[in-house]
Amino acid sequence: MEPSDLTKGSSSNLERETSKDVVYSLNLRKMITGKTLVDLGYQPGIWFGDALAYANEQQLEGEALIGYLEEVKPPPVLLLHEKPIPFKLNIEAENPLEAANVEAVKNTMKTLMKTPTIVDGVVMPDACPTGGRGVIPVGGVVVAKNAIHPGMHSADICCSVMLTDLGDADPKSVLDAAHTSTHFGPAADLELIRYDLPAELEAEFKANRLLNTPRLMRLAKAHLGTQGDGNHFLFVGKSKQTGNTMMVTHHGSRGVGAMLYKRGIKMAEKFRQVLSPKTLPSNAWIPFGTEEGRLYWSALQTLRKWTKLNHTVIHQATCDKLNIVPKDRFWNEHNFVFKQDDLFYHAKGATPLDNKFLPESNNLRLIPLNMSEPVLIVKGETNENNLGFAPHGAGRNMSRTQHKRLNEHLTTEALFAKETAGLDVRFYSELVDISELPSAYKNAQNVRSQMEKFGLGQVVDEVMPYGCIMAGESENEPFWKRAKREKNMQKGQIYKLAKEFKAQYKPKSYEHYFIYWEDEGNNIRGIMLTTKNRPYYHNILLKQEHFEEGHEFRYNQSLIAPLYLLKEVQIEHLREVGKLTEAGIEFLEKNKSQLEYTDWETHRANIKK
Repeated sequence: MEPSDLTKGSSSNLERETSKDVVYSLNLRKMITGKTLVDLGYQPGIWFGDALAYANEQQLEGEALIGYLEEVKPPPVLLLHEKPIPFKLNIEAENPLEAANVEAVKNTMKTLMKTPTIVDGVVMPDACPTGGRGVIPVGGVVVAKNAIHPGMHSADICCSVMLTDLGDADPKSVLDAAHTSTHFGPAADLELIRYDLPAELEAEFKANRLLNTPRLMRLAKAHLGTQGDGNHFLFVGKSKQTGNTMMVTHHGSRGVGAMLYKRGIKMAEKFRQVLSPKTLPSNAWIPFGTEEGRLYWSALQTLRKWTKLNHTVIHQATCDKLNIVPKDRFWNEHNFVFKQDDLFYHAKGATPLDNKFLPESNNLRLIPLNMSEPVLIVKGETNENNLGFAPHGAGRNMSRTQHKRLNEHLTTEALFAKETAGLDVRFYSELVDISELPSAYKNAQNVRSQMEKFGLGQVVDEVMPYGCIMAGESENEPFWKRAKREKNMQKGQIYKLAKEFKAQYKPKSYEHYFIYWEDEGNNIRGIMLTTKNRPYYHNILLKQEHFEEGHEFRYNQSLIAPLYLLKEVQIEHLREVGKLTEAGIEFLEKNKSQLEYTDWETHRANIKK
């Protein structure tokens, strides 16, 4: 049929259908739109933008258009596994507190193991939950096929331990020399260079666009020779087998790793929205077969080299100051991603036993427990329980805040003296951090007995403690921590964005009432309150008894959204409007494992879908 036939008004069905085909063909040549692609049977997505731009620029039509779309369309959406992939559980509860911890770990793993890429997993005796339900726990190992999950190695990429055998050196002299060779706490001065970054490693950073930025390069130089804070340490003791003095350091890739982690999370989220929208944001992945996947994997290997160097410069500087030639030195990661063929082992606080994971292995691994217990030197192999891994330490049964609250009846000085008797324990800031004392951790003997029971490595030596250095509380606390302290923010308090600051925050979800729960960096985690009870939201109803009376916020069949949300907001922009009762806090503690670990922006984007 000729195009002119379109004006003749034929009444036959065949002619009407043919006319539509011709008009459609003419429209293709004029402008291809998203509706065009949908009519052709393609699923809408962020890929439409680039595809439409190219198709219109090249004036594609007919088979040429279809051929192009088939090449560039994303793969089919991957659904969550209907049932969790089975995983090994190498942990037993020794008391009621541990029982609650184990149950939380099991629940989060069951959700996590529904992620489409996951094929296996294992939990270690030192396991403890780190976020909402579905977030990999500390002490967890998860195996993914052809996928790297940045959220499963977290910001402290390549957290690791290194040991140097110093022979018959005096332990106190070693600790004194090490004290002047290392640095704990914030390394804010990016112009201060303690140790030189080798030119070869610097070139490797610059060859990877994920690492080659001015700020990250400054961090790679300024953070070399620093150990950060939290549970990172420098430990000195004596070998139980030889009597030799040994030094052990524990830290990760510092600000360098944190910056790569943020980039990895953003890349993974873009893939998640296309490949598997139902996957939790915390479990998003970067396909290894993509350019981004290969680039990210290469960046991880560069950070591994940098982190090993970061340990080495501190150890060697200590040896040089004492004119000691070390007798031995070895290290291992316990927070990293390990590759075997097309499988990626994500160890979130787990020690790799199998030599296939460590190319420069001497068969020995390090497992620290706490400052008053020995550092274990172990060896081992893969068995049916461990996937080739062992615990990475003693782990926690409670948060730092909970531990501090439990010891409020004791002065810091009294608690410190009680728990460090006979040890030379130093805090770099000279302010004691009681959340790093031995009582903050799981019972070390229980962890050791479960290691033996489940075949998680054989102890071949122990470094008996003389003393250690840790960061301690910060005298110059960050602005966000100071703001929180000045507001006296406590778990269970209800906040709302002050009216005068609303214009600075675009998503309306920032205007919701929310329950403050804990800090995360310079941001906060909270639980959103709402009065909407639509079934598809899966909100959880609270009771009148969960709220204190006499505040601006009043109970009105109030519910919480099933989300454990990161709120990026300036604390001084918030005002307190209410507070939960002890019963309310206890209710949320019991239900917190059911909450999805996400952030306000991602939550908002998912609502729009």
